[in-house]
Amino acid sequence: DGSISNAIDQANFCNGPDSIIFYLPDSERNIVGKFVIQVQDNLPTFFDDGTVIDGTTQPNYTFGEIVIDGADDPNGGKLFNAFQIDDVGGTEIYGLHLRDFQIPIEGGIIGNIVVGSAEKGNIISRYDSIGIQLSFLQAFDQSRIQGNLIGIDEEGIVDGGGIIGIFLSQASFSANEPLLIGGTQEEGGNVISGNINTQVYIVSEADNIRISGNKLGTDLDGLNLPIGLEQDTAQIIGILVQTVSTDLFIDDITIGGDELGEGNIIAYNRFGIGLLGANIRRNAILRNRIHCGTQTGIILLQGANQNKEAPIIISATNQLIQGVANSLDIVEVFLNTPENCFNNQSSQGKIFLGRARADQQGVWALPGNFLISGDAGDCVTATATDPEGNTSGYSECLSIEFEEPTRDSLDVPNAF
Repeated sequence: DGSISNAIDQANFCNGPDSIIFYLPDSERNIVGKFVIQVQDNLPTFFDDGTVIDGTTQPNYTFGEIVIDGADDPNGGKLFNAFQIDDVGGTEIYGLHLRDFQIPIEGGIIGNIVVGSAEKGNIISRYDSIGIQLSFLQAFDQSRIQGNLIGIDEEGIVDGGGIIGIFLSQASFSANEPLLIGGTQEEGGNVISGNINTQVYIVSEADNIRISGNKLGTDLDGLNLPIGLEQDTAQIIGILVQTVSTDLFIDDITIGGDELGEGNIIAYNRFGIGLLGANIRRNAILRNRIHCGTQTGIILLQGANQNKEAPIIISATNQLIQGVANSLDIVEVFLNTPENCFNNQSSQGKIFLGRARADQQGVWALPGNFLISGDAGDCVTATATDPEGNTSGYSECLSIEFEEPTRDSLDVPNAF
């Protein structure tokens, strides 16, 4: 009958890969130029491998114009779920705006999955609880959640955002093909904002997940608080990684990365990143810009990341920042500034200044001609990552002194 429910049913009963495409007549556009498909019940569950649903197949497609709309419960909340994926792999979802659902995308016991891409992202907004919830993932081909707006729409407005943006539980991937949340290419990162509890929550057991190039808690540009969100209702945490049992482990989660563009912008959350549990190991936190939080930027609790110690900054000038850490640690140094923040906490890092490796004695130094204004409240802070990939919280923030450069101050080993 041409409905979205019928299309999913047809894909389920045709074994093997299927594509759901769109060819809606222009006469069905609403007053603001969008196609709105109103759902009258929960959509059918995807239970056949390889189903691709792609809103960008609509002729002359523009971002956000294919809207699949749930419904409000008169007693409060939302009535329906949208895409439910059960015991299948190869599902791909592109170019849709899913709004006014309890949980827009939910999957369990699934193989590889793709939600969005740099060229064909989705908008997932105005949900009750969780934007994307995936459990019991066992994937050997690369899965990705990429190019999406989650909790925020294409106008940059948070209107009834949910509790958690992305929820992952029991998610295991190979080291060669990790789950990618975000990406470094243009438009590859997600914007995940307006979720009152957590933007990205990884719980129970997981390994080989890379979170890079995203904006978490911010507006579309990553510069300010989203439209419609007041500071006194601030989001609690940008990324939370938590084990719930001594028998379960979360290993090898990379938040950010070594290369330019892999860092995330995490701002306007009370906490930036939280790791909670002794069985959380080798989780590297690299090149991220974490700022404008009312609490600490990185918090390690209950033995997470082997209780990795933060480095100590001994001295900081506009030409040379140096200190001590554990032997062979990689130390990343950041400028922390309260500019554009409501209640900035000093143990954060807004601007990445560079990295240095500690020598065998733990001494490190970062030279450079740092463009630092010296405004009141500006200071430098640092994290340390050991050779196994465990990253610490931030060091104490040290104020910056200004001096004229000399040849000796620029000739310092171990910076890179």
